Amino acid sequence: MLVVDTIGGTTMQLTTARTRPGSDQITRIAFKDGVHSIRIALPEIRTHDTNRFRKELAALYEPGKPLLIAMSLKRVNILSSACMGMLVEFSDALAPVGCGLVLYDVPKDISKMLKKLGLHKQLPIAKSGDHARKLVRANMPVHPGGIRGSAA
Repeated sequence: MLVVDTIGGTTMQLTTARTRPGSDQITRIAFKDGVHSIRIALPEIRTHDTNRFRKELAALYEPGKPLLIAMSLKRVNILSSACMGMLVEFSDALAPVGCGLVLYDVPKDISKMLKKLGLHKQLPIAKSGDHARKLVRANMPVHPGGIRGSAA
């Protein structure tokens, strides 16, 4: 079931149920220490994959809880401009509500394209998975009492 919700002032379609795991999913997701570690399962993310990719990411969002994503592009050879735009839109929607998205293991060609287009400012690129998780956790909202949220 799809619902329309607003993340950081941007209206996005969100699903209330997790996407079903399986070979038809674009993402493989692990959750540890408050961060969703996402690996892209397909070597080519084309324009026709954009809506499905968005739905899989949006399904992770739970209102009132920080959504922190470290995303590996290690096995991705092609990332369409529509998918790049969707990632920027998604990241921009997360930022105002204390959530974040950081990329890592980005292939050289894709990294060069993101930098050439100036998208690396909205889609930070980390050196490793650990570095990405550290960067995205640094953006966790401060809870009452001045303590950053933790998974413990």
